Amino acid sequence: HAQAAGLEIHNPKRPTSEEMASFYRILKTNRDALGASVTHSPEDLDRLFSLMPESLDLYLARHQGVDVGCGLVFRCNPQVDLIFYVAHLDEHRNLKPIHMLVHRMYEEAAKRRVPWVDYGTSTLNGKLTNEGRLLAFKENFNMLGYFRDTFILDL
Repeated sequence: HAQAAGLEIHNPKRPTSEEMASFYRILKTNRDALGASVTHSPEDLDRLFSLMPESLDLYLARHQGVDVGCGLVFRCNPQVDLIFYVAHLDEHRNLKPIHMLVHRMYEEAAKRRVPWVDYGTSTLNGKLTNEGRLLAFKENFNMLGYFRDTFILDL
C-alpha cells in the first residue's frame, strides 16, 4: 500500500540537522498524541550520532517530499538490532509509513545478516501500551515476545 501511494524511505548515513529536526518533530508529535514521552532529547540524539554514527540508522518516510514517518535503529552488536523508535504523523496514517519503515529496517538487518531484531517493549509500568494496539501491530510481523528483566549490579 505504501509503495503504491508513492512513499519512499530515506536512510541518511549522516543525518543533517534538518533531517534530525524532522525526525524529532514527527517523533514528539506522535508520542504526545499517545500520551507518551520521547526517551532521548534532541541533544541526546545529536551526541549519540556524533559518538557512534556507525551504530545508528535513522529512517524518514517521505511522501511527495514531505516527511510523514520516522524510525531509529540502534545496532547493538553484530547479533542484534534494536528498533528504538518508529512513528508517523497521524494525518498520514493512511499511507502506512510504519509498515514500510519496519519492512526496510528488517531488510537492512537481513542484508547485514543480523540474526535478531528487537522491536522493543510493548508494556510501560507493567501495562500494555496503547491499549494493546502496539502488541497487535508487532504480531502482524510474526514477532515473538520474550520476557525481559532488568538487573542492577550494586557494587
